[in-house]
Amino acid sequence: MTIIRVSNAKGSYPPWEEYQTLCRDFWDLKIRSEILERLKGRHIIDLSSGFNLYHPPSMLLKQLQRDAINPLFYFPYESPGGQPFVVRAISAYECLRADNISIKPENVVLTAGTTWAFDCIAQLISIKYPDSCAIIPVPNYSGFGLSMLRFGIKVIDVGSSKGPKEPPSISEVEKAVDKNTKLIYLCLINNPTGVLITYDDLKEYILLAKKHEIYLVIDETASSLHNNHTVIPCIWKIAYELNATENIIAISGLSKDRSNPGHRIGWIISGKDKVDEVVKMNLETYAVPASLFSGLIIKDLLFRLFDDNKSNQCDIYNKFVSIMLGQLGPSWPSGSIIEKEFHEYLIRGVEEFLEPFKNFDILQSEFNEFQNWQSKFIEHVTENFSILKLILDSEIEEHSKMDAGYNIFIKLKLPHGINQQDFALTAFRTLGIEVLPGPIFGLLPCDWQESLGMWIRITLSHPHDIFREGLLRFKTLVHRYQ
Repeated sequence: MTIIRVSNAKGSYPPWEEYQTLCRDFWDLKIRSEILERLKGRHIIDLSSGFNLYHPPSMLLKQLQRDAINPLFYFPYESPGGQPFVVRAISAYECLRADNISIKPENVVLTAGTTWAFDCIAQLISIKYPDSCAIIPVPNYSGFGLSMLRFGIKVIDVGSSKGPKEPPSISEVEKAVDKNTKLIYLCLINNPTGVLITYDDLKEYILLAKKHEIYLVIDETASSLHNNHTVIPCIWKIAYELNATENIIAISGLSKDRSNPGHRIGWIISGKDKVDEVVKMNLETYAVPASLFSGLIIKDLLFRLFDDNKSNQCDIYNKFVSIMLGQLGPSWPSGSIIEKEFHEYLIRGVEEFLEPFKNFDILQSEFNEFQNWQSKFIEHVTENFSILKLILDSEIEEHSKMDAGYNIFIKLKLPHGINQQDFALTAFRTLGIEVLPGPIFGLLPCDWQESLGMWIRITLSHPHDIFREGLLRFKTLVHRYQ
């Protein structure tokens, strides 16, 4: 039994309006633009930032501004699985995109970003299966492998015989599976290459995991970073059809794709036994995302469903809200006995929080505004790609634009014998531009030190002026080395 006590230094609650004023003064959305202004070309060629630096969607920022002055989100409550509305919204989102296949709230747990989700999975595997190993088809996101290594799990990178930018075939991956293999890691939209895994390949991977009774960890963090109308395969729909849901651990989040890096918003969807273990880890470390971003997450998930169901948005809205709110009773948050005074304070905050989600017409209008933001963003990325080609075309051996993700890869013409790490260090020290060679991201599962070139990822979502300045600085450095 837990009794939650919330009060100020005087032992009573501040007036609602006074608290709103304090919160409003604290929240300053100008900080982001000031930081970008100070960068002035730094970190344009930056492999450590695969996130979107284009300005955030205004309607999501308005939701954030509204919630930032709601005292509901500044008082603690016992919910180590994550903010209950968000957990249920994720459940609703997954159910509706999987044609009403049941993904229950108990199958969802929030984490403080996807990196913490990686660590949770690594802990689960290391405790349950000592001396285990993880298979990672490369190129792929290196952060997952690092989490595995931190917990003593051996990592096997499987590359393609076709070359460093090609994903390995399913048969190449299966050859690496042995008795110690406990999981395979995939990015639905590959980080760093931006390549979307096909429906057929995803199906084969799910069958492979089921056949060998191992976990398939699927990272959907970048699943909304696609710049065309490509249909994103639904993991759970395929898994249910193949009777293989117990083998799936899905990871997703909302820190990067809406220009909100650093907010540490992630979640895991899997079997209840695995989710319960992660909830315990959250409880031990208090590693749960700030509930302040709850409205932003819910609204974004709803917009994604609107985007996929343009002809029946009203029906989708009604089902989404019904699932999100349907099972919430007066005992929320579950398992807690709340003092009457706090309960009344809490309910007022909940009412204010839910207000923007009551009017379908307003939400539909915001969605149209959101679509306009997406279109302009794609135009922005395309223009930056043209700028890159114009400035660096004579300096690079190859460049490509993917249908998914907002990064491209270029291969520099560095003379034979140039130390690539030296080159990267000089770029950072003299120009403030971070350049990391491909092996950091598992691009080259072979001997890269003697390579005649270096693959570099460039994020295309920076403001045009900063992007252009960064490329010009980088071109100067390349000339110096040539």
